[in-house]
Amino acid sequence: SAPASLLRIQGVQAFATTTASGSRRLYTHDQTGRCFALQGASLGEVDSNGVETVRGTVAVDARPGTFSTNGDELLITSGGNAYSYILATNTLTLEVTGEATMGAVLYGYGLIFDIATGIVRLSDLNDLTTWDPTQFFARSINTDPWQALHVTPSGYIILPGTQTGEGWYNAGTSPIPFAPDPSANFARGIAAPFSIQQLADAVVWLSRGSEGDYTVVR
Repeated sequence: SAPASLLRIQGVQAFATTTASGSRRLYTHDQTGRCFALQGASLGEVDSNGVETVRGTVAVDARPGTFSTNGDELLITSGGNAYSYILATNTLTLEVTGEATMGAVLYGYGLIFDIATGIVRLSDLNDLTTWDPTQFFARSINTDPWQALHVTPSGYIILPGTQTGEGWYNAGTSPIPFAPDPSANFARGIAAPFSIQQLADAVVWLSRGSEGDYTVVR
């Protein structure tokens, strides 16, 4: 018979128990180390002792939520809505209804993307509580609709469609500061909008080819 041995391995233990179920996003704020979670319709904060504090309620749908920050404020998307959260006062406020599939912050501007319309809306500079309805941009280079939004550490907005995609950058233009970079166009779309992730210096996502095959692309 072959020799056998029992090896000790690292296990896990419960750290915190929350009052809501259905986790849709966990986020740690880099500047403060504060940890937030979207679970069901609850926005909760878990401290270093594993104690949860409910900070408010949000809308819920079948999609994950998103968190992003300009430093002092959080931009939260959940259930198609966009919320601001002021860290200093722990104030959660509904800002935009029904137009926020996912969100991000770049150069102080809040960005929310609506998959139903393909539109990206902008907040005021360094103010996630003000959203002028005239401040938005949409796709004009190709015809397949955008499906996701991702912001890279190098300052690009990656916008994959169903078959192709674009990279936008801060061109310093007015009234919309962002513009497409023709050299950042790409020829693979996205099959699962929330599969898009930052991996070191690259952006990866799940793509679907013209014959129905699935591929992870970078």
